[in-house]
Amino acid sequence: MSADSDISRTSVRRIYKPLSFKPYVPRLVQELNEDDFDRRIEYCETFLSLLETEPDLIHHIVWSDEALFKLNGHITLHNSVY
Repeated sequence: MSADSDISRTSVRRIYKPLSFKPYVPRLVQELNEDDFDRRIEYCETFLSLLETEPDLIHHIVWSDEALFKLNGHITLHNSVY
């Protein structure tokens, strides 16, 4: 914000402080690699075989929807802070 508005960083921080804003720059570090596709298929096959031996397994997993990773590289973040 400092660079966009030609205001010093110190002034921006003084403006943000009473509003309880904190400087935050989102950084996405997750990226799909070439071998990730093979790993995903291997995981699915392993998980399906585990389900055959232990059908109750799915009830012992904590599922989270914090982010959605799509094959086209787009990441939808639900818990991002701006």
